[in-house]
Amino acid sequence: MVGFVMYADPASPPDDQGRTWILRIMIGQDHQGKGYGRAAMIALLARMQAATPPPRTIALDFHEGNHVAEKLYESLGFRKTGEQEGHEVIAILDRA
Repeated sequence: MVGFVMYADPASPPDDQGRTWILRIMIGQDHQGKGYGRAAMIALLARMQAATPPPRTIALDFHEGNHVAEKLYESLGFRKTGEQEGHEVIAILDRA
């Protein structure tokens, strides 16, 4: 196994702020830096976006010190909200 993702069912109601969450994406240490994370995120976003009509906001969080994840998410269109839960930074991808 290279990694896995956990995400909220896009057909279920969003949270109270209209967000559907990517709960976790993990790539095994031996497989990091090979593009699997980007490929997984692109496939996951396509799947989530196809499952529900817009507008729907997709949210995720990442550890404040994980600059690799931050750069990946920003390159895919996510933007930080300014919210933080402990050491986790919240970012969203808006769909029009």
